[in-house]
Amino acid sequence: MADLTYQGLLLDKAGHTKLSLSNGEAVIYSPYGSGKAFVLSGVALQVYKFLESGRAVEEIINTSQSLEWEETVQAVMAYFTDQGLFADRGKTKTFSAPKKPKSIALWIHVTDTCNLRCDYCYVHKGKRRLSKEACDVIVNALKTDTETFQIKEIELKFAGGEPLVDVKIISYLMNQARAVLLPLGVKIHLAIITNGTLVTEEKAKFLKDEAFSVMVSLDGLGDFNNARKYADGRTSVQQVLDGIEFLLSSGVKPTILTTVSDTNVEGLWELMTYVKGKGLTLSLSLSRDYEQEVGLKMNVEHVANEMVAFLQKVCLLHDGELPRLSFNGIQFTGGRTRICGGGSNYFAVDPDAGICFCQMTVDKPMGLVTDKSSILSFSNRQDMILEGGECLTCIWKNICCGGCVVLAMNAGTFGKPSVMCNLMKRILPSILLYEGRKIRRKKERAT
Repeated sequence: MADLTYQGLLLDKAGHTKLSLSNGEAVIYSPYGSGKAFVLSGVALQVYKFLESGRAVEEIINTSQSLEWEETVQAVMAYFTDQGLFADRGKTKTFSAPKKPKSIALWIHVTDTCNLRCDYCYVHKGKRRLSKEACDVIVNALKTDTETFQIKEIELKFAGGEPLVDVKIISYLMNQARAVLLPLGVKIHLAIITNGTLVTEEKAKFLKDEAFSVMVSLDGLGDFNNARKYADGRTSVQQVLDGIEFLLSSGVKPTILTTVSDTNVEGLWELMTYVKGKGLTLSLSLSRDYEQEVGLKMNVEHVANEMVAFLQKVCLLHDGELPRLSFNGIQFTGGRTRICGGGSNYFAVDPDAGICFCQMTVDKPMGLVTDKSSILSFSNRQDMILEGGECLTCIWKNICCGGCVVLAMNAGTFGKPSVMCNLMKRILPSILLYEGRKIRRKKERAT
């Protein structure tokens, strides 16, 4: 009987996912090697298919008498081993201890005030606004952390509410941070999330001149944006589109943020076409609107079916037509244990300088910055998949990382599969297929 192992290890079909691309190549993902998706073509794909059909390594080598072929097969097998495609059931993957952060990201909750009343918004509408005193406290805490932890980069992401209701306070915090932190050698990145309706030519110019990364929330065109409406019920879509045009005219290329639910999922293709036509990136985030007695407030089956159909249609496009999509924390970039840095090196700060785990808990501060005169002193790292259980054995464990920590806390599922689990398992293969298309396009452009 042929030995079907390589160095005593068996091709682990259950431990990785292989999907065929439209050109005959294949994209593969395994959590046991580098944790990165990769595309197989040519000889590598040929060798994989031999293994998949049950051919032994020796049999594969003997398909040609060429010494070069044997060396190529051995090189391919070594690559497959490094990528974790061969099972060693006697070993389990270990995770290194968290490294000390070299960066801090702060969600600056400029104000509770907003001119829209989005259906799924978790922010309590009120009159609180960030003050200069709070800004000074935040900057001094960042200075302390920079000197204590040798922080190299800081991102200030302004949001709300609607942050553009108070550009003056944004400008004040930005200037104070630069005055205090730049002399310490810190790189400062500025970002803003806006609903787009208050963007004017003047504000767009400000964002351009100060090198802000800009994200505009838009859930769809026409009625597909109805969840994002004014307080009097009027639709906001035209004002958002006008705001995007102001940004583009000023040389700012915003990322379009879309919260996907069953109310807008059928409009994704039309929205993607618009975003692609503007040369922009579309960032898709699944709605986490959840109530204890109701569960997820969307038709999960409908969203899953429509998302899969949308992504499969996208993946049939030619390389030159492939849109730029991102998926809010879903990355095939290595063995991660967290979906985001919330509570670790990423926090939200409310208008009273209260430190929150992330923006989803901006109404539940863990304390005031003045309590510790530091940001990182509030660090409370929560690694979902390291709690054991079903997540630790899931092939997607380093992609969804057990999901959102805050959602898990709200739903009582910490250390267990997320309430989003079934939905994620449905759509992740299609996201992997899109990732394969991106890898192939990058390779084509490099040749």
